[in-house]
Amino acid sequence: MAKKERLEYLDLVKGFSIILIVLGHIYRRGGLVSKYIYSFHVPIFFIVTGMLLKYKNENNIKKVIINRFKGIMIPYFIFDFFNIIVYLCLNGFTYQNICWNIIYTIILFGRGATWFLPCLFIAEVSFIIIRNVFKNDKVHIMCCLVCFFIPIFITAPNAIIFVLFRSMIAIGFICFGYYIFEKQYYKNYIFIILIILFIVLPKNSDAELYALKFGNVFYI
Repeated sequence: MAKKERLEYLDLVKGFSIILIVLGHIYRRGGLVSKYIYSFHVPIFFIVTGMLLKYKNENNIKKVIINRFKGIMIPYFIFDFFNIIVYLCLNGFTYQNICWNIIYTIILFGRGATWFLPCLFIAEVSFIIIRNVFKNDKVHIMCCLVCFFIPIFITAPNAIIFVLFRSMIAIGFICFGYYIFEKQYYKNYIFIILIILFIVLPKNSDAELYALKFGNVFYI
């Protein structure tokens, strides 16, 4: 099968999102700028992921798992290893520090910014599995919506469920990207959506996927 061309506008979106993530860490003290950035800078990556899944028509579960494990999870374990070494050098090579850092890496909670990698891996693979199980678009969307809303209204009882909840939220955004790319809705309504977000977001409290903080859910 011929290799599909890169979509340059999606590369630009990803680059813009990376800049927002950097700015988000600079403006973490709160305020309107931080609120805007944290409300969408990470979800953009998941939405683009969904759009690319549709564009590339990736439905082979085994192929997706192998490719994503090589491209996402191997870097995750490498980055987390060095992250742990730095942490231990700064905070001491105590038994407690070593154990908890290793445990958090193994359960895919992540150390710092690395949380995003297993979250993306689990969400992407789960989305493809759901898609293969439920061929009907409406049923597929409904399943993804259920995944999306459960973490909003139910508190994670432990770290493992917390990791799963992050990915369940991500599934909702991937689904959104998948279907708006298919229907090309984003070309007609993107500016309307941005205007609505610009008006609504200041009314919401802080939102952050990493910590499963959603602010006032009625403004999301």
